[in-house]
Amino acid sequence: MAQNWLFLVLAIGANALGNIMLKVFSLKTADGALAAYLSPWFVAGNIFFFVNLIFYGKALRGLPQNIVYPVMVSGTILIVMAASALWFSERLSGAAILGAAYIVVGIALLAQGT
Repeated sequence: MAQNWLFLVLAIGANALGNIMLKVFSLKTADGALAAYLSPWFVAGNIFFFVNLIFYGKALRGLPQNIVYPVMVSGTILIVMAASALWFSERLSGAAILGAAYIVVGIALLAQGT
């Protein structure tokens, strides 16, 4: 069971990294030319999304989907929010911070169901 939670944590990390890489790609790419999608940032982001799918599938082997998916998405949201504020200087409003706190409580409650 603990191994399945580890796979879920790895899926969350890979999903968040994929999103962060695509944000960097969007900031570094000025045009929409097809060749721009060969950027290392875009390619790395998609590799992380693929790795996420592998770990997500492994987590589903021992944990219920009605727990795994919401926890994965919520965990990704929290990491991406933090990364956006820290690395991209995006502002987090008080409402967003309160929403993040609710997400943490939701994850804790969902995890109790396993």
